[in-house]
Amino acid sequence: MRKIQSALDLLEPDALRESALLKSLTAHREADALASGTRFGPYAVVRELGRGGMGVVYLAERVDGELQQTVAIKCVARATFEQRAQLFRSERQLLSELEHPNIARLIEVGSDAQWLWFAMECIDGVPLDQYLSTLPNEPKARISLLLQLIDAVDAAHQRLLIHRDIKPANVLVDAQGLLKLLDFGIASWQHDAQAIAAFSPNWASPEQLRLQSVTPASDQYQIGRLLQLALSSCVIKGQRGRELAAIVNRATHEDAVQRYRSVAEFGADLRAWTNLQPVQAIAGGWIYSLRCAIRRKPWTAALSGGAMVAALASLLWVSAALKFERDIAQAAASRAERAQRVAEAERVRQTKLVNFLTNDVLFQGDLYEGKGLNATLFEVLQSAESKLLNGNAVDAADVLPMLAALVESYESNYRFDDAQRVARAGIELGQRVQGAEARGHLFELRSRLASLYGYSGNPEKSIPLLQQIEVSAIAEDAIGTIAINASADLAFSAYQASDFPLMRQTLGRLKPRLLPPDQLAIDERDFMLYGQQIYALLRGIDGDAEGAELRLQAVRKSLRKRFDEQHATVVRLDRNLAVIWREYGQCGRGLARLEDLLRVKLPDAEHSWNQHELGAAHVMCGSLPRAVELLEQALQTRQALLSENHWRVVSSKLWLAEALRKSNQAVRAQQVMGAICEPIRLQFDHKHWQYARCLSELALINAKLMRPDAREQAARALAVLREQPPYVHRQGRLLHELELAIAE
Repeated sequence: MRKIQSALDLLEPDALRESALLKSLTAHREADALASGTRFGPYAVVRELGRGGMGVVYLAERVDGELQQTVAIKCVARATFEQRAQLFRSERQLLSELEHPNIARLIEVGSDAQWLWFAMECIDGVPLDQYLSTLPNEPKARISLLLQLIDAVDAAHQRLLIHRDIKPANVLVDAQGLLKLLDFGIASWQHDAQAIAAFSPNWASPEQLRLQSVTPASDQYQIGRLLQLALSSCVIKGQRGRELAAIVNRATHEDAVQRYRSVAEFGADLRAWTNLQPVQAIAGGWIYSLRCAIRRKPWTAALSGGAMVAALASLLWVSAALKFERDIAQAAASRAERAQRVAEAERVRQTKLVNFLTNDVLFQGDLYEGKGLNATLFEVLQSAESKLLNGNAVDAADVLPMLAALVESYESNYRFDDAQRVARAGIELGQRVQGAEARGHLFELRSRLASLYGYSGNPEKSIPLLQQIEVSAIAEDAIGTIAINASADLAFSAYQASDFPLMRQTLGRLKPRLLPPDQLAIDERDFMLYGQQIYALLRGIDGDAEGAELRLQAVRKSLRKRFDEQHATVVRLDRNLAVIWREYGQCGRGLARLEDLLRVKLPDAEHSWNQHELGAAHVMCGSLPRAVELLEQALQTRQALLSENHWRVVSSKLWLAEALRKSNQAVRAQQVMGAICEPIRLQFDHKHWQYARCLSELALINAKLMRPDAREQAARALAVLREQPPYVHRQGRLLHELELAIAE
């Protein structure tokens, strides 16, 4: 067994100030250390671990033959004056009340003519400050460690116990990273007016130093100090750093009333920080809440069973909130009346949410007569939509974020019409709800609706909405992260609509706000890497292949610090890189990367996208049978998920037709093409890039079939195609094919 450090400190605080016990405790010394082999019940002493004012701690082993067991024995001589012995008995009783994986466990108690003693779990670990020195300077791992301590202290507070002496020496961490809270020697009941005024000066709360009454807020202060210690070597910039500083400042506020209402609330804010969610310590209003939502949005994988997950997550949230309500009830008496009013209002709100989620959504009205969990996903979504928009089960302010979740659920399952309908209804409702939070949800719903228009193949609808959003975001968002998302979405919609002047203007506004990934704070990466990738992709489309690759490689390097090679976020970026390589003369390189991506297990939509791009690469690299196979598979999946005139479906048809034409299957290529050109012209105009590609392919097929009007069609297609960026006519290769068709 590894040597147990002397900081296995089951001893008393560093100092006792202004206490009736002061002189007695400092003057008294225990006898010399007990000899090895001294018995305490079934245990025999191995060696002394440490001693303090209220007891001596020994490492001991069980020797009665029943078990092989190593324990820490804490003992005090009966001859010690009675008040000291009573404190020892109190510590034993307090430990017997506690059962938590992060609190050192009481194993056995005993006494004889000479000693009072108890045996505790022996922790083979090191003090918190020593363990922190072994961790990388990364805040999440350190916060995760402190959350174990918070959970342990919360368990003690629920038993109405205050530890009163939380410091590094009383917190041990073993080799597996399991934390244990020790030494309840000066712990007390929350309403014990007779508790001794003992503390460790370096870690004591302000109220302890002032010899005032001690509440659970004192433990919170000491944990906040430990959090400061844990984060002292971490460099956390930007909004994430400001959030964490606000959390620490609130937990360690000079005024106990200004701290969190419980350590559970303190822990909830830390967990929110690690999950990129808004923290209570920041009073940022709607723009802050929206920023937190958007920084999680760019890299979110497609949801499966979105509404059910959202409902269950909400139920878990309600459960946690109800537990927190119980914690409030145990708070200090000075805040009891205020807490009761808050709790009652929250209870009414939570009851409505629980009833809505269980009765109206999951079980659709009745546990026994409704469909319950046998309902299909879309039945659940439609039920939720109906209740939210037509009932009063949930307050209007709470409806908006739930509608946003419904929009995302519909969208992730390719129900674009349903998603747009709910988004529009949410916007109409949000315009009637007052408050900054409602404004944030309204902003989010508008952003989602704009994205839906673009994704479903209607960029002409998304552009004016995104222009309004961009102007508003730039005006109201001082940091600019929301505006970055709005500008990126607007630039991409302009590309979809073939409005390249607008695309270039928007990219011009976006570029100055995009810092290199290695200069970004942690939170800014989640906001800005999305904008970085969109900017790079569109610049590549517009002819800057080298600049696009350099920027995408920098983004990839940043992403790989957080995600593995097969994470959907990295796969999407690699796909964009491969497309740039494929289009700008590095056919083999793009082909190899896309072949690797095809082996990654992804949702159908993402997998079909990889199939499509790999099929296109095979067309350009000359492997036509494989190209036809992949493009047919991609087209089949996309037709099942999207409308027939969706731009992705049209793109798959164009590439498949080209593969068939080059495979001398011109008749079949013509059948695949059908009449797709005219709907594109009617939706946009004759200058749209996809219309140019469509005319070109149709002309080349007719030339292959030796149709008499093929030359005229090729000339018309050539005129339209020459107006497009290099990406559309493949750096002139399509132009050359059309010129040959005209010449022949």
